[in-house]
Formats: sequence, C-alpha cells, structure tokens
Amino acid sequence: MKKITCSIQDVFSIEERSYYRLSNIENNEEHIIPVAQVELFNEFNPKNNYDFVAAYNPLNSKTYLSIIHPKYPINSIIKFKVLRIENVEDRNFFLLESDYLENLKVPCFNNQEEFKSISCKVTDYKKGKPILRNVDTSNSKWKLDKIYSFKVAGEAEIYDKKGDIYPALELIVADNQTIKIKIRPWQQKTHWIFPDVNCKVIGVQADGLPKLIPFDSRHPYHKIGEESIFTIEQFVTKKDRHGNDHPIIVLRDDHFLKYEVYALPNQENKLKVGEKVSCFIEDIGFNVKLKQVNFQDPFYYTYESIDSDNRSFQNYFKPYLENENFPAHRQLKTQYSEKSGFWVFTYCNKVLPDIKSTLIKKNNLTELEHFVAHQLLFQEWILKYDLIKAINNEADREAVEYKVKSIVTKCTTELQVIRIINTGKLKSLFKTEEKRLSAIQLLYIIQYGKIAALIANDILDCLNYINDNDSFILTKIQNQIRIQKSQLKSQEFGEYFIPSKELSKIDRDKFQLFLNWLYVEKHIYKILKDKKRENLLLASIFRYYAQLTDVATDSKKLLINSFYILSNIENDFDETPINFTQNLTIDFKALKNLILKSDTLSSSSFRVNITEKHYKGFKVNFDGVSGFLPVHNIFDQNLKGYNLDKINWETNVEVTLYSREFNFAIVKQHINTSPEFYSKNLSNQTGLKKGIIISGVVKRIEDYGVFVTTEYGDGLLHKSQISFDWIESSDIKRIFSLKESIKVKVLEIKPKIEFTFKGIYGTDYSEYFSSKMQILENEFVEDYDNEDLQYKIEYQKGAVFEYFAMFQYLKEQKIKYLKIAKSFYSNTQNARSYLLNIYLEYFESLRKLDELMENYSFSNYEIFKKDILAIKEKVQPQTIENFPESKNLLFFVDILYLFNSKTDNNLIKLFNLIKNQFEENDFKLRVVAKNTLANNLIISDLNEFTEKNLDDFTKKNLKRIHKYLNHGVHSIEESIEDIHAKELKEKIKYIQNLIKQDEGEKLEFKATFNSPIPSNEKETTIKNLKLKIQEADTQKKKDQLEYAINKIQEQSKNVKDIDKILIHSSLKTLCAFANSNGGTLLIGVKDDQDIFGLEQDYSSFKKEDRNRDGFGKFFDKKVAEYLGESFSSAYLEKEFIKLPKGDILIVKVKPSLEEVFLLKNDLGKTEEAIYVRNLSSSEKLSGKELAKFIKTKFENRIKLGTTTPISNNALRDATAHS
Repeated sequence: MKKITCSIQDVFSIEERSYYRLSNIENNEEHIIPVAQVELFNEFNPKNNYDFVAAYNPLNSKTYLSIIHPKYPINSIIKFKVLRIENVEDRNFFLLESDYLENLKVPCFNNQEEFKSISCKVTDYKKGKPILRNVDTSNSKWKLDKIYSFKVAGEAEIYDKKGDIYPALELIVADNQTIKIKIRPWQQKTHWIFPDVNCKVIGVQADGLPKLIPFDSRHPYHKIGEESIFTIEQFVTKKDRHGNDHPIIVLRDDHFLKYEVYALPNQENKLKVGEKVSCFIEDIGFNVKLKQVNFQDPFYYTYESIDSDNRSFQNYFKPYLENENFPAHRQLKTQYSEKSGFWVFTYCNKVLPDIKSTLIKKNNLTELEHFVAHQLLFQEWILKYDLIKAINNEADREAVEYKVKSIVTKCTTELQVIRIINTGKLKSLFKTEEKRLSAIQLLYIIQYGKIAALIANDILDCLNYINDNDSFILTKIQNQIRIQKSQLKSQEFGEYFIPSKELSKIDRDKFQLFLNWLYVEKHIYKILKDKKRENLLLASIFRYYAQLTDVATDSKKLLINSFYILSNIENDFDETPINFTQNLTIDFKALKNLILKSDTLSSSSFRVNITEKHYKGFKVNFDGVSGFLPVHNIFDQNLKGYNLDKINWETNVEVTLYSREFNFAIVKQHINTSPEFYSKNLSNQTGLKKGIIISGVVKRIEDYGVFVTTEYGDGLLHKSQISFDWIESSDIKRIFSLKESIKVKVLEIKPKIEFTFKGIYGTDYSEYFSSKMQILENEFVEDYDNEDLQYKIEYQKGAVFEYFAMFQYLKEQKIKYLKIAKSFYSNTQNARSYLLNIYLEYFESLRKLDELMENYSFSNYEIFKKDILAIKEKVQPQTIENFPESKNLLFFVDILYLFNSKTDNNLIKLFNLIKNQFEENDFKLRVVAKNTLANNLIISDLNEFTEKNLDDFTKKNLKRIHKYLNHGVHSIEESIEDIHAKELKEKIKYIQNLIKQDEGEKLEFKATFNSPIPSNEKETTIKNLKLKIQEADTQKKKDQLEYAINKIQEQSKNVKDIDKILIHSSLKTLCAFANSNGGTLLIGVKDDQDIFGLEQDYSSFKKEDRNRDGFGKFFDKKVAEYLGESFSSAYLEKEFIKLPKGDILIVKVKPSLEEVFLLKNDLGKTEEAIYVRNLSSSEKLSGKELAKFIKTKFENRIKLGTTTPISNNALRDATAHS
C-alpha cells in the first residue's frame, strides 16, 4: 500500500460517466478516477488536496486509487456512534454514523448488542470507503494491542480459505479453552524450546475469545542485536505490493531454517551460492529481519581492472589521487582507499572534465585523442557493469543513466572527429556530394579543426541538413564560432573602426575570415528561428563590411542600412546583396537604401505621441522622422517609471541631435518647470474583465509565483497557473525573467487581480505558451537573456554612428555623430561613452584652434593649452588599456600640449614620442612629433626672436601639423607617406610571422652566409632548440629540431674552410628548392627562430663593402659560381629587410622544370650534384633516386612540350645506376 497526495485538476465525461483528473503533487503523475468513487462524504471539496491509497494490482499492471477521508486516516482508531444493528445472513452488523453519504458497517460481536458507540480501526480503503475492524474490547478482559503470554498445548494445523494447510500451535487462553495460531518455521516443536508463546491481541471473536497473532521476539538460535553467519542458498527477485522488483538473497542457518535479506546492488555478480555472509539480527517478529554487515561495496573495482593502460594511470589518475592541490583529490582518495565504488563517479564527474578542459586549452590533439578514448572507456564501463544501480534514488538513477549514455554518444563522435583531424583527413569529410554531417560532428569539427583552417562554405552546406531539433548543439556550435571569431578580431579592426586602407594584407584576410564566420553564425540563428539575433548579425555584417570597402559612399550606405535593421530588428530583410562563394562579398548595385534622406526639420520642438517602449526609453515619431527619447532625457517621473510595452502617451519634446542621412533624432522632454512642458497618459485604464488576455511585465519572482505589472495594476500569477504540469519553484526563474514582457489571461479581479499563464493555451498564443514550456522539457535549451540582446542592439547603434563620424570632414558634423553615438553608449552605460567624451572635447578644442589660427599669437596659444591640459588629465593609463585605439588621441593631445614648450623635460617627452613611433613604424605620427620637436628646439635655443617673429615662426610650424591634427583621429583619410609606411609595416609583419613558422619543405633559416656564428651564440641556439624539443607535440617536429642541432654541431667541427662550408650550405638549399616545389631562405635567422642579422657578415668584407650593397654583390657572385650565371635572374627574388635586431635577406626560389645542378662541393671544388628537399633538409641524389628524378623531370618537360639536354655527368651517373 502506498499513500500519495493529489490535486484535482478538472472533471470530464466519457459516455455519460464523469471522471476526475488528478495530479500527484510530488511528481505530476496523472490519474483518472470515477467521480462516484471520490464524492463519498459531505465535507468533500474539489479545490482541496487529498491523500489517496495507491494499490498496485500485478495481475493487470494497474494502480487503483482510493480517497482517504481526512478525519479517518489509516491505522487510526475511531469511536463511531451506533445508529442500529442489522442482521445480514445470520450475522449482526453495526450501522455507524459518519461523514459518509452511505452508512458504514462493522461486525457486531457477542455481548456488544447494547453498545451505543463502538471503537473501530481503519485498516485500509477500498473504492473510497474505509475498511473498518471492530477493535472494541471495552467489555472483554482482552485489551487491544496488548501482548499476552500463552502456554503451548501442542502442535496443530490450520486450513486457510483455499484449503491450504499451515503449521500451527494450539494455545491455552482461559478455562482450558484453546485457540490455534499460525506460526513461523522456527516456532515448530522441533525447534521451539520455550513453554509459551507471546501473542498480540488484534481483536475479539464473536465467542469472546481473543484474535491473536504471534508477537514473540524470541528465537531458539538467534538473538536481536547479535550477528550470525548464514549460507547463501540462492538469489531471487520478488515484487512488492506496488509491483517493484527487489533482489533478495535466500539464506539458511546451521539448522537449515531459511531467511531472506535484501541483496545489495550488484551482489548477484560478486557473490556466489554457498558463500557465507554475516548479518545483524535487527528484529524478530513475523519474520526475522536481517541486515548485512561487514560486506565489501559490491560496486568497488580497482582502477587497473577498468583500464590497464599505464600511460593513462600515470597522466590522468595517479596525480589526482596523490596531489592534494588537484580538484576532488580528498574525495577521490577517501573513496578509493575505503574501497567505495563511488570513486568511479567522482573520477568521471570531477576529475576527467578538469583534465579535458586543460587539454583543450593546450590544443594538443594527439594527447586529447588518447584522453577521450580513456574517458569513453570509463563511461562504457559504468553502463556495462551497471554501476548506476549503486544509486538509491530512482530519479537520480535515471538522470545519471541518461547523462552517461549522452557522454558515451558524444565521446564516440568526438573521438571519431579528433582521429580524422589527426590523420589529416578532415577535408575528405566535406568532399562527399551530400554533406550530411550531424550537428554533434560539426561541433567537434569546429572546436578542434579551428575555423581558421576550415572553409565557411563547407559548414554552411552541412548546416542546410540540420534543423532546430538540434537547438542545444547548434547553440554550442554558435558559441564555439563566437569564441574563435573573437580571436580573429584584433584591435586593428572590429570595434576600433580602422578603415580598409590601413589594414595589412594579413589583417585584411583575417577580417574577411571573420566576416565569413559571422555569416555562418547568422545562418545558425536562422535555423534556430531566432529572428532578432539573426538580424543583429546581419546588421553587424553590414557595419563590419563598411570597414572593408574602399569607397566612402558604399561604406555610408552600409552603415545606414545597418542602423535601419537594428531599428526594425523583428522584420524580414532582403539578403540578395550578400554573395557567398569562397568569401562573403556585398553587391552594392543590389544594395538598396533602406532609409531615405529626410528634409530639414520644420521646428526644434514637437508634440509627440509615444506608442512603443524601447530599451531604457521610448520610440517617438514626428514630422516623418524616427526618434528616441532616452530615460535620462525624461523629467515626468510617471513616464520615466512606466514599464509596460503597450503605451499611449503624449508629450512635448525638443530635438537635441538630428541626422538627415539616418532620418533619426534624439529628443528630450521639456523640463517640468518649463511653460512648454506637457505630458499625459492617454491609456484607457477601464474595462478589465475576466478571461481577456493582456500584456504585462514581470515585476518580481517568488517561490510561489510571479508578480506582473499591467496597465490595470499589479497582479499575481501563481505557480499553479503557469503550467498544466507540476513545476518546482526553481523552474519559475527558468521560464520567466525580470522585466520580461509576457502575455497573461485575467483569472480574478476581486479582491485582488490574479492571472493565469496556462490559460492562454488554446488561443492565438498557444505557440508562445508551448515555446515557454519547452524550456522545462529540455534542460539544455539556452535561455537567452533578452536584456542582453537589447543591450547589444543599442550598443551597435552607437558603433554605427561612431564609425559614420569618421566620414565627416567638417568638425561640426563629426562632433554631431559622435554625440549621437555617445547617447547610445550612455544609454547602455557602456564605458565607451567616457572615451567619446574625451574625443568630443578634443574636437571642440580643435574648433577653438581653428579660431586661434585666425588670430594666432604665442601668448594666445599658451591660453589655449589650458583646455588641452584639461583633456590630457582625463586620459588615464587605464583608458589606453581599455581602448587601445585611443593611443593616437593621447599622442595628439600630447603634441598640442607640448607645442611651443621650451623646458628640457618636455623636450625629452617629445624625443620619446618620436622614438615610440620609430618602434611602431608609424611614419605619420613620427613626422608630427619631429616637426613639433624642431619647433621647440629652435625657439628654446635662440633668444633673438622678436615677439612678431616668434608668432610667425611658430604659426608656420603649427600649420604644418594642423592637417594631421584635423584628420589624425577618427578619420579615414590616408596620405602617400601613410601608404608607404603601411606597406613597410605590413612587410615586416609578414616576415615576423614567417619566422614564427617551423622550418620545413619550403622554408629554411641560415644565421649567416659566410662567417661562423660565435660559440656562445651556438650554445644558446642549441639550448633553445632542446627546449623546443621538449615542447614539440609530434615526432616529426622533434626529428626536425634534432637535425638542426646536429647540423650546428657538425659545422662547429669544421673550422678549416668554414666559410666555404657555410656558403655551400645556403646555396645547396637554393638548389634543392628549385628542384622541388620552390621555397624561401631567410639569411640572418638562427635555427631557434631568433634574429642574428647580417651585420657579422658585413664586417667580413672590405670597409667600403660593409653594407647591404657589398653583401648583395658577394651573394650574387657566389650564386653565379655555384648555380650558373642565369640562375639568379631566372629563379630568385631577393629583398633586404631591416628588423629591430638587424638586417635579414629574404631569398625566394621558384621551382624549375629542368634539373638544377650545384656546381661546387662544400670545399669549393668543382663537382656537379643535384639536391632536393626532404622535409626540412636538402638531400643529395645519387643512384636510382637520381635516375628516377631525371626521368620524372624529362617526362614533365615532354608533357609541357619543352625539352633541354641533360648534363653529360648527370646522364652518365644516372645511367650507371638505372
């Protein structure tokens, strides 16, 4: 018998018979019960919760409910008033007075006919009525539930209703009267050693004799509180009255009496029949109640029995078991040392995720492959050996089983993808005609394959076969793309508004890659049917692409359209202008103007009607213009505190900022003390009726429900009215969030307003209701924060206007658009509004400087510098840290402040500014700083300046830097000098990135060309290379580094003719590149990728040749000697580059169709040889390899229709070995 508590949900009819639908308040399980079996007593109220008896019938596998009267709980003894006695089939029954609609009955025993009331025990319920037992012993010497001792008269037998025979004892109760009682096996005469038996009175028979059951805690062989040893006979499974299976161990003692004890989970796999178990005797009654003691956890297995791989033990298990600094060390160590099977769960849930997170950060896929295989082994072992049975709670067992199976599925796919990547076969996945990869496969491909190495188009093709059923995985894919995409976006573009012309080729390619994946991210939101976020990214694409295009009008068009999309975030937009083949591009001919340029405003003050609430403000429309009224521009406190989406408000506003290009204005409410102030709520707040659906805003969330603000007032949405199913208090915050706009149905009006959310189901809002409930059905569905989305939209609007300001030539226009941008940043409380304040003050000061230039004097400039000082004081070091692009602003502020300064301290500051720009290769800023320093040096050293001469001289110098001051910050203009400086900077960056790569088939480093590097340098290089061997993640890389060390050590031995050996080493590399697939030789770079420079080689030449020209002549001469006169012009491209540590020579070699011979050996003597590349080394060919190489080259020339005679020496050597 099981007792449950249910609420009555509703009533319905089937074929004219009424039923109640019940809901178990503990687990939301639904039950159906006839109304006739519930409405049985007067006090029944369907609004109340009631306890029910849930009786499971194993014959038909059904559970039957029976309502329990609150006044008559089971096992209670109730005194009922006797109405009368009825005789039914020669038996007397009491008819009892009760709350039930029909009278209750109970048997009437002898000598009870005169009773006016009777005590009855409620033993059970059936079909809603209590089953009563007459337990009234008020006129008998036998007291109910009292224990008496009776002498044993002898053995007997008892027949049950079916005719089955059971052993019994005959007991003497009174006056030689005896009764028989059924006994247990150990109470039979062959075992029972006691003269009497203790029995409990459970009632009185009709003849006045007691009804008895054995209630003797004595046992002939065992005692309560002691331990005994038993032998296992067998393992069985038994059902309880609820139909639940339980594993049982059947035991026997030394007297062959049988007992039962609950088996611990998994004992059937660990114990065997015939083994001994120790049990504690907890109680002796109808049965002997046993409890196992001194047993080993049946789920305990050693680590080695699960995974025998020593590498995994040493790397993944032993450190966490022994090192107390590792997570979960104490718990894991305790469980493992105490031989608890739960150590496996601790290991899988706490240790393995920590290891995996570390390996993912290291991006060591070789090690990760081994680890995921290890993780998969453990999870599969949990399922194979049913370790989940060790968990007692059924709901927890189900949750853990689901989790383990999910991890197995994920790890299987994860391991498959990692192995494909590690074997270099990732691209083959996308070569199939139908790119049907699962969502989970795509997730791991993007996570481990890295988006920089993937083709966005391939991913888009795969996404076409995935739908929103995989919403959780899609969200993870989107998150992975977002994380990796952010790494592509450096301070040189993205949020920092650096125009296309200033992007290097490398950064431009990164920017293009960033845009490609931004489009993939947008496509994922399209699959997820998240229109707002899809449009947010569409607007981002337009905004970012505005930085990639070189045409200002196109950039402006993109920015205006981006703003329109952000302002109409729920609309559908035409994507025809976006082309995506290999890269995302915009077709500007197909790009329409979404906003038409408006006319000049007819006035600066308007009466507006507010009909829509917006992020921290309200949307307004007036005179054909879209506008925004921010909260901080509102002076009516009632309007300021209005929280509902639906609004009908009229007020007077003044325009503070207006853009004709965007047809947009920022407005401000007239101050409430102004005669023009007007503000009125026009909403009709009457007519609230039950059953209507209205909008509201979540005001507060409590454990019992949600308080909702509406235009009619606040009301409660109780948690019982949220869902048709039972929900936990914690679920409420998963469904709703503070300040969220929701739809509710009015349930009650008086005395207080009450709402229902589930009541909107079956209306036009059914889909909205279902989408909210889906959050509970899938715990993995990410609940996006709507507040965060609105923040991003408003922030992007600010970014659009800030970038648009860069296209404005007039300072007034630039200031206007920066102010509009600042308004959006301020409204989102973003720190960038602080930066824009500084920009605005800077441009305001430039306006003053323009005025000053009309009436310039040295003394007037000193007054002007006070404004500059105020700006300078606001630019803190943290400003540069938070906004790296503001370094130019700080530079120009410094220039304005330092101009005309004569102090030594300020001259040093100017010198440092020049030095900094040399280091950053910024030609433009260097010119400005140099001009300023020159001006200051001259006026500080010469005292013969007259006041007029001083004014004229400094004014002329100020004019020279004036154009830079105007366009050096927040401008897209670019000078010829800027272009040259940018090209040099780009080239240096390219070389620096090239040096970071490892030597390979198409790349090699040489520290010098003809002079040996010093011994200490060699030792440092070898030391660095050995460190890199320890960090290398592949054997191939280790072999390459070992080769580099051996090469340095070998050269160190050959002191004689070392110059010839070094020259030969460089030129055989050029020969090998030409005979293979081409390549690049960097001279001046050591094997450990450190810059050594060419300066040492320069010093080995005559004094007049100790420079690039001298080195170039020497290099060309040696190339001609070793490779022939025409080799340099036919196959080489050479360029010197100045790096901070010294000059290097870049030699690019084209591949040759013909065989290229090296004409001298390493001693400088004539000897023809052919070299080719083998990984990172140049190998000399001979024998069969040489013959094969020459044959292949000749065949290739035949195919291309060109043949050249082969060298006699090579032909002779090849023929000899063919």
